[in-house]
Amino acid sequence: RSLKAAGYAASHCDALFRQRAEPADLLPEFGRLGDRLARQLGPVLASFGGGKAPEVRMAGVERNSSAELAEAIGPLAANCLLAIGGSKARILLSIDGGALLAQLDRAFGGTGDIGNKLPAALPLSADLLAQRVEQGVSDLLGELIGTSEALEAVERDGSFATLAPFRKNETLAVLTFEVSTDGAKPMTMRLAAKADSLGA
Repeated sequence: RSLKAAGYAASHCDALFRQRAEPADLLPEFGRLGDRLARQLGPVLASFGGGKAPEVRMAGVERNSSAELAEAIGPLAANCLLAIGGSKARILLSIDGGALLAQLDRAFGGTGDIGNKLPAALPLSADLLAQRVEQGVSDLLGELIGTSEALEAVERDGSFATLAPFRKNETLAVLTFEVSTDGAKPMTMRLAAKADSLGA
């Protein structure tokens, strides 16, 4: 069943979600969307894995506050806010910055060991890699949701605090994914949306 049928963000995007679900906890439905995304995402991220499709698994679905999510993401990540057409609803896609840097190091013949000290901002090469991943994820997510309108990046920043996509104590629904390539530490990727936009 599509997320549209569950009424995801119905109050925010009438053009996309044409009916409001009965009051229910839709976090499990959000989790099922994450499972479908994980199953189909490997081939989409083949360029990230050096031409070989990585293994993608959904590591969890949970409710977090924005503050808890900020702590989990850390100081450096590729953070991107996605919008569905002209909707005011936003979905955050966050990709671990350290994993992006490690992948680039391996791509240029390194071991992927970048140490514990991260730069203050992602270099251009890592940001470009992140944008390719973001495009693949957003295209697939749009297909799974069933929208005729593209999911588009409306804001991006390497710092969650600077982007400030949600209020500090706002309750969020968060999907966590692990993307694994041969011999590399898994890359963590997260999708987050306001829990009340799920009808919770």
